[in-house]
Amino acid sequence: MAVLKCIPIHGAAGTPTYSAGDVRNMLAGLIGGTNFEAVTPGIGARARGHGVLSSVAMAVTPNGTPNNHVFVAPGLASVRGTQNNDQGPYICPLSASFDITVPAAHATLDRKDLIVAQVKDGEFAAFTGQAVWTPELVAGTAAGSPVDPTVPEDCLVLARLLVRDSTEAGGTIIRAQDITDLRVQARVGGITPVAAIGDYPNPQANDIVWNKTKRSLLVRNDANTNWEVINALNGFNYTPTLFGITIGNGINYARYRHHGSTIIVDGFVKVGTTTTIDSLIGASLPIAAKNLSGSFADEFFFHAAGRMSDTASGNSFGGVGVVGVGTLTNATDRWSFMVTAGGVGWNINIPAPWNLNDRFSWFCEYEPATAVDANFT
Repeated sequence: MAVLKCIPIHGAAGTPTYSAGDVRNMLAGLIGGTNFEAVTPGIGARARGHGVLSSVAMAVTPNGTPNNHVFVAPGLASVRGTQNNDQGPYICPLSASFDITVPAAHATLDRKDLIVAQVKDGEFAAFTGQAVWTPELVAGTAAGSPVDPTVPEDCLVLARLLVRDSTEAGGTIIRAQDITDLRVQARVGGITPVAAIGDYPNPQANDIVWNKTKRSLLVRNDANTNWEVINALNGFNYTPTLFGITIGNGINYARYRHHGSTIIVDGFVKVGTTTTIDSLIGASLPIAAKNLSGSFADEFFFHAAGRMSDTASGNSFGGVGVVGVGTLTNATDRWSFMVTAGGVGWNINIPAPWNLNDRFSWFCEYEPATAVDANFT
């Protein structure tokens, strides 16, 4: 194994000097943390440090009035070289929207083209005498069942275009639905801000995203199948199903938020004209609770609390409860088992007779069965 040049290191009289390859080694350390492995041309995350450097960089979009032009958005991309194991990444900046003309459609057959960011470095055999990068179109072959063209060397694939036949499209026309975003993120170890989770293209395991709209921080799970919520600053309303209490035309309101590994829920009930209270009361949860061992004992890991305000006496009464994981009277996750300090379950007369406009507030905190929820992503 060769010992390569340390970058940067203090020298004298103009030495050591640094080549473009030395700089790419530095970029590999900063962007991807790996280098010297074999990287082959293709679509997707070919290696660490291969991809765009923001959620909007080099997105491919159609013309405002669809025609035979598509546009590559400004931004930065890191393109891993594929000709040599030690070729490393190239930083490719695009300062303005780049117009690409799509070749004419076939008369009767569809075609698949690729839009790529391609580096042409004369240091390596495929591009002798060149020193440039550019967004380019790689044309496919029209067919009854078209396939992607071969990805050239030293390319980051940005998008696929479905070029529909002239008869179907009425000419060479590329619409938004004909463009598939194939960008991957090169960023490793940073947090990418996005307006919506869908703006983050083709996530990889352990990517971290800040959703500015939902105000939530998410990490991609190891299996690269779901986003897991680390924290969410927003809260969300929901209407819980009440158990053991009928409020008639009263008020039933609850709100929940995600904090760390827990879901925190606050609820409020105002009694209406018709009221029934059983000895066991509760409310459904907004997100399923984790079952820690599959037994009833799970309930005692997650606690609930409540307070009744009695309008007749002006007094308030506290109670405690637990969160059940499908272990009570049915399979619905809920908090339940509200009791007074003396251990007596609340009912129509305990801790005090329930009257019109009496209020009951409750609170519970628990670990969810899964951290993924549409409100947070």
